[in-house]
Amino acid sequence: MILAYNPLMQKFLRTVPLEFSEWLIIIPIAASIVLVEEIRKFFYRRKMAI
Repeated sequence: MILAYNPLMQKFLRTVPLEFSEWLIIIPIAASIVLVEEIRKFFYRRKMAI
């Protein structure tokens, strides 16, 4: 976050901050990855306990 939103770092690294519409795409995708992984771990642990 510091690299993308700090004006000094933006100039040095040639980055630009993400727009709100881009965050609306990124957050659900990232959340779905975390959710799927947690479900996978739940079933894996349940299988190992049996």
